[in-house]
Amino acid sequence: STVGGDAVAMEKFTRWDDKVSGVNPFVPPLRRGQSGMAFAPRVLLGVVLVVLRFPMAVLLLLVIALVDLVLLLAPIPYVRRLIRLLVEAPLCRILLILLGFYSVREAEASKRRLKLAPAAEGAPGADDASVRSGDVIVCNHQSFVDVLFLNYRYAPVFLRASTDAAGGVVETNLVGALLQAVRPCPSKGPPAASAAAVVARAQRPLPAG
Repeated sequence: STVGGDAVAMEKFTRWDDKVSGVNPFVPPLRRGQSGMAFAPRVLLGVVLVVLRFPMAVLLLLVIALVDLVLLLAPIPYVRRLIRLLVEAPLCRILLILLGFYSVREAEASKRRLKLAPAAEGAPGADDASVRSGDVIVCNHQSFVDVLFLNYRYAPVFLRASTDAAGGVVETNLVGALLQAVRPCPSKGPPAASAAAVVARAQRPLPAG
């Protein structure tokens, strides 16, 4: 009865299996033993890749920090947006490749599988899952890699919850979001603002023509 109960308990977590890698965050991975002769070449290759890629990754991070500084000095919002799309986003993609993320598969999550209530009929985004100007993406992150991907994919305005008792959000740039991702707890920053005000500023369309 114990074996059957364990099987049922593990079965309920199978819906979280990754369709590509098969990895499940709630199930301990099975480790297969490897001989030292088979493992040594992989370690050697990993060391070589780290030695080659680490200086390039550091250089890219420095360039991204420089671009962020230029964005702070750019007075026109349209210019800042173009720099994010044409310069900063490609740099993030190159950095992701150096980190081993050669391709990133995107798929719309099944609301039925995740047991999420469907959007009300007629609500914004009910029939279209694409992200548009003015949309707010609410997400968590596991590491700075998620921040790099979000910046590459959407070139967004990053916000984080304020630590002030009054609440609100704090706007930050890409470097600030990366630093926040590697810190164990939120740090104090500039005064908080309302999310609606930040969205209104970021929603300005690019000029036509």
